[in-house]
Amino acid sequence: MRWRFFAASQVHHAVATAIMENVQEGFSYLPERDVQVVRDWLHRSY
Repeated sequence: MRWRFFAASQVHHAVATAIMENVQEGFSYLPERDVQVVRDWLHRSY
């Protein structure tokens, strides 16, 4: 069971990282509030 949660957390981390890379490249498909949530989650994921 622990492995499953670890794998799930890695997918979410990869998605969040990709979103932040897109934001840094100038894409703006999320509201700024959502970008801030993703940014905060990357710094304090758990």
